[in-house]
Amino acid sequence: MPDSAQKVYGANPRARNLMLGAWLLFAAPLTIGGIVYDEPAMLIAAAVVSAIMLPIFWFVLRAAKLILTDSGIELHQVGVHVSTPWSNIASVRTQRKAEGLVLHEPMAGKGAERLAIASGFSYGGAPMYDEERRQLLYQQRFVPLDGFSYWLHKGDLQEAITRRAIALNSDVARTPAADGLPPAEKMSKKRVALIIVLIVACIGLGVASAISPTIMARVEPVMALAVMLGLGIYAVANMVSAVNHFRARQFGWFMLLTLMALIQALLAFAALGWAIDH
Repeated sequence: MPDSAQKVYGANPRARNLMLGAWLLFAAPLTIGGIVYDEPAMLIAAAVVSAIMLPIFWFVLRAAKLILTDSGIELHQVGVHVSTPWSNIASVRTQRKAEGLVLHEPMAGKGAERLAIASGFSYGGAPMYDEERRQLLYQQRFVPLDGFSYWLHKGDLQEAITRRAIALNSDVARTPAADGLPPAEKMSKKRVALIIVLIVACIGLGVASAISPTIMARVEPVMALAVMLGLGIYAVANMVSAVNHFRARQFGWFMLLTLMALIQALLAFAALGWAIDH
């Protein structure tokens, strides 16, 4: 493909799979429960959840585009649109989960301002970006590419950017994958261990319940309360993030997180009602 041709990259396939998994996480238990227990209300709830989540996920994925043109590069995401000329690209950061373009000069426009505001966001008490990215985003000198990392590592995106950006035509200007930058923040070992313990406990309780009806009658309310508590915590966390995105005028993400929180809250109330009835 010639350098002058426009090229468009879509969102990571992993993002699509994660959104599909999130939908299944909510819809599948309701569907299975509705069929097994012959509960039309659960089937209706599954249909409502699907009617809300799937169009939103489709909109988010369709909005995510990275466009390479003759003059520069453009990033389109829900609530964010930034662009910069090829001459302004200083280096490419290719560290996994922290990919992006470091710029010589700050970008202008609402999109860059919204990224700057979002640089200080945190989720579950953990910052969304490492210290270097927070500083660069605040300075409006960073174009995040983590949403397109698949094409950067397994496609031709890095080569296409390097070929077009003037400053990247020398080896000195390029930013290798292991360049001394602070590592991307990972989930703590305690949190991973807790998740594993919860999964094993749920599987164990499920097996025991299937073997003994007496155990099932005692375990079902406890599991429903646990589900209610977990969904309630995530609903609160998503609402806090939604408020932060609203303040940053990122209305697309505000709507997405608000709807997710509402769905989680509705499911939490349903789980509480199930626990009380049983």
